[in-house]
Amino acid sequence: MPYAILQQDLDAPPPGGLEKALKNLQLFTSLDAITLARDAFGILIKDLSLADAQLLHHALKQEGIQNLMVDQQELPPLAPAQKLIKADVTDEALLVYDALQRPRRIEWPQVAMIAAGCVRITQFKRMEKTVVVNRGTPDGQSIPIERTEVDYREENRPKCVVEIFAAATPPRYHIDAENFSFACLGDRRQRGVIPNYMTFVQGMLRHAPHAVMNRGALRFKQEPCLFFEYPSKHAFEEEIIWQLWQARQRRTLSAGAPSSATLPQTSAPS
Repeated sequence: MPYAILQQDLDAPPPGGLEKALKNLQLFTSLDAITLARDAFGILIKDLSLADAQLLHHALKQEGIQNLMVDQQELPPLAPAQKLIKADVTDEALLVYDALQRPRRIEWPQVAMIAAGCVRITQFKRMEKTVVVNRGTPDGQSIPIERTEVDYREENRPKCVVEIFAAATPPRYHIDAENFSFACLGDRRQRGVIPNYMTFVQGMLRHAPHAVMNRGALRFKQEPCLFFEYPSKHAFEEEIIWQLWQARQRRTLSAGAPSSATLPQTSAPS
């Protein structure tokens, strides 16, 4: 079974120390170390064998990088997200609407996590242009013909997003602020997507102070309110997985059961 190396906190590890530790595996380059340090959002490396994970776990500790080695199957999977284009924040519950505008009630105690932030998304934009080409005729003449050429341009731009995890079905909701109706804000609605997005997220956070919050959501509770930017959707989701895993470990320990994050002392399962 594969193993993963997790960070003990969300501070980025020093690339130099990470590079020295990775040399023990001889599977990574110096460039890999820089990339892993930059993209460290809770989960450093996945899909390691038991022997490689144990070796890297100890090598990182020797470099002063505290880490945890876990069975990768213990990391909580992310269910497919249901996209929301409309929702209402009320004192009693969060109301979410499906594509047919049917409301569904999620009581605030059911909201387990709120993840927000500015996430850089890579998209391919369809580009069309009309060109004129000359086409030959049987009598040796040529006539101009218009033709549409299609190309795709890669774009990497930030998007304001929110993800809501609930003890309900479906368990995960996704909001893209650019495609969301903020009519629920009423007279608090402002001009522009960003101020409405911030007001909406802050409203949810006030009603669900018990929920796990990612760093992006926590920034909205500060004064002044600031944005936290994630370099990719992958980084955003890995931080969510790490925080959900951490929350589960805290619940396990508070219940008196041993933590599953201890270093395995047995051989790899057959």
